[in-house]
Amino acid sequence: MRRRANAVLAIAVALLVVVPLWPLTHAAFLNWDDDAVFLKNAPLTGASTWSWAFTTAYMGHYQPVSWLTWSAVARVFGLVPEAFHALNLATHALATSLVFLLAAELLSVAGVPARRAQAGSLLGALFFGVHPLRVEPVAWASAFPYLAALVFALLSVCFYVASRSLPWHPVQRRPTPKAIVLSVAAIAAYAVSLLFRPIAVGVPFVLLILDWYPLRAALRRTDRDHLAPPEPKSALERCLIRSAGLQACRLGGPEGPHYNEVKTASAEHAAQQRDCA
Repeated sequence: MRRRANAVLAIAVALLVVVPLWPLTHAAFLNWDDDAVFLKNAPLTGASTWSWAFTTAYMGHYQPVSWLTWSAVARVFGLVPEAFHALNLATHALATSLVFLLAAELLSVAGVPARRAQAGSLLGALFFGVHPLRVEPVAWASAFPYLAALVFALLSVCFYVASRSLPWHPVQRRPTPKAIVLSVAAIAAYAVSLLFRPIAVGVPFVLLILDWYPLRAALRRTDRDHLAPPEPKSALERCLIRSAGLQACRLGGPEGPHYNEVKTASAEHAAQQRDCA
């Protein structure tokens, strides 16, 4: 239920960000890199775009996935500024939604009540999404690599938080298959972020901090709750559990773990049964 509510709020956050920034989609190309990136860049729509994108450092950056994304937009919509500004706005809206989801998950992992976590995350994401500094990457078509790299960096952190929030295997004491898949997804998303533009090189250090707090404390809580045995509900269940525990201790000998505790508890239970009889 909480995750469904967060998904709905994430969509609402994206829409609330799109509304005030929508007029920027009608802006023209700027004379600050846009002409060199789009109008004077023949390989962007040429026949060898793929090989060029992964081998060039044009404009001083290695950003192959950004070149391929721009090439796809140019081939579908043409070299019109509206298409590239709309791409930037959609990417920024997605990043804002991920900011909300990540903040909500971290607050929840830290033990903040669900409603307070959602309210705080909503305000923080909206502040990020409509802040005046966010106008530049939407109005500047050449800033798309920054937005896309941020999206996949946030995805990487989200996948990592999700993997670390899962309890370990109760018997083998290792991550579950789902946690391993999420960890691989976090590494893949981080790699894609660097291929859009290598601006998120500090993400591993962020993960180390999050691993220290709040993820480590949350893992201990979930692991303890997962491993805690259920309380017996009836006198018969308690009797069977104590008898099984005493038998296990006997098999392990007096040196076995909790031998004296289980033996004493079983003796007290037997005395209670005699008194009742």
